[in-house]
Amino acid sequence: MSRLRKLMTENLDLRGLAQTTIKDYIRQVAKFAEYFGKSPSELGQSDVRVYLLYLKKERKLSSSSINRAHCAIKFLYEDTLGDFQVMRNIPKAKKTRVNNQRQAMTNQPGAICTSTHASRGCARCAGCPGCLGWPRCQSCTGGAECPRCHGA
Repeated sequence: MSRLRKLMTENLDLRGLAQTTIKDYIRQVAKFAEYFGKSPSELGQSDVRVYLLYLKKERKLSSSSINRAHCAIKFLYEDTLGDFQVMRNIPKAKKTRVNNQRQAMTNQPGAICTSTHASRGCARCAGCPGCLGWPRCQSCTGGAECPRCHGA
């Protein structure tokens, strides 16, 4: 184990992160170094930018995967190497919505809403016992109220 990897592992452990997170951060930094064939201590801001763009454009990774790499590399530079300039102007990836198709399906009339708000009651009474289980979301019900309590 290299000195840098050992130091980063110790710092992650001191931060109190879970072992799975520690392993993932180490793996992310190892992939970053492997991409360039150099130690991360020899790489800079432009290299980080190139690598994150590679993950996005060539590997076509999700924003959460890119952000995981971003956080690991940021921890390396800021908390292990003490260099706060490398990640200074490198933004995180914008979160993408994976559930757009599922949302569109549940917003169709007659579809059952599977969201957490589904058991709160209809829009009119917001949770009377007769309406529990009726979707509250107006986009899920098309603005309809519970037929059991309010008639159809």
